[in-house]
Amino acid sequence: MQSINPPLDSSSFTPVPREAVATSNYEWILCPPIDILFACGGMTWILWFMMEQLGIMRGLDNAPGAVVWVSWVAAVHLFANDHVFLGWHRVATSKYVSAQARKNLGLLGLFFCIMTIPICLNRDWAILLVKIYMIGLIQHFVAQAYGVSMLYCLKRNYKMNKTESTIMRWMFRLLTISVVTRGLTYREYGNTEFFEGLKLPFWGPLPEAVFLTTLYAFIGSILLFAGMVVRKYIREKLVFPLPALLATSSIIGLFYVTLSYKEPMVGLIMTGLYHGSQNFVVALACHLKERGLPDNVPTSKIYCMLFKPYTITYCICIVIGGVLLAVVLPRALTLLSIPLQITLATVFALQGFHHFITESVVWRLRHPEVRNILVA
Repeated sequence: MQSINPPLDSSSFTPVPREAVATSNYEWILCPPIDILFACGGMTWILWFMMEQLGIMRGLDNAPGAVVWVSWVAAVHLFANDHVFLGWHRVATSKYVSAQARKNLGLLGLFFCIMTIPICLNRDWAILLVKIYMIGLIQHFVAQAYGVSMLYCLKRNYKMNKTESTIMRWMFRLLTISVVTRGLTYREYGNTEFFEGLKLPFWGPLPEAVFLTTLYAFIGSILLFAGMVVRKYIREKLVFPLPALLATSSIIGLFYVTLSYKEPMVGLIMTGLYHGSQNFVVALACHLKERGLPDNVPTSKIYCMLFKPYTITYCICIVIGGVLLAVVLPRALTLLSIPLQITLATVFALQGFHHFITESVVWRLRHPEVRNILVA
């Protein structure tokens, strides 16, 4: 994969020194409004309130409906479709991805490309893979939310000891387990329908006691986490960062307050305007800092770069790449007389599996170089 970066002007851009990156922490990722709306889940809740509480549905015949319609289009095409391509671009361009990791991910991608048509030609395989993908998506959503919450803690020097970090980590793990077991216990939460009306099997039901056990364990972890936060404030006068709290609350609400897995349209908005937009905000900020900000632009002013020609070009290329992978490719495969339902299922599943692995490689906060550039 070739880089989409335009040539750099070395007289205008210089890399951020590692020492500066490690010490001059900016408390936000891009800027407060963008972070709150697109990294912490704010836009998700606004649209959920409009759709679920006010009953406003997308349509161009009224102003509120038009807002929802535009938001739906933006969620799908700006964030939901392109975050797979966004990860691929980072693998191809980031100096913090090793040559061996880049090679391994490339070979895995090649294997998935080779397998695309055979799987498309076997409806049962496609349905099996997309079912597994839908379950894996839950863990992927939660893992990213955990990473973003931890990122805000690092940015604001909210230091946790081993026990405290374990409590927080297990709260997110139990969220994943409880949501997965709910889907394996109750048909209405079992991800039994994919795009274009493709029916998926219901894997269950598990005994209800299994789900209730995981749910109570998750609730207990929330109470334990809340107690830890209060204790830390009383003893150390450290306040849990508000953006981290919003990101954490949003991922819990995504699964236990909204109807995202019972209403396809809401699900698309949640996928785009929480998970996809969150990924975009983090990746864009990291890419701009790694590329090198102008001498007169500190990381606290990174939002000044958002409307620069380079950034606009970068975003347009990412969106185009996402549309090609998520929209054009599945429809091109229908020329082989394969139903669109199956091509969508196959492409989304294979791209999703590769994306899960890619994200686990490129966003490792335990790696000093990655942590420094993210926290700066």
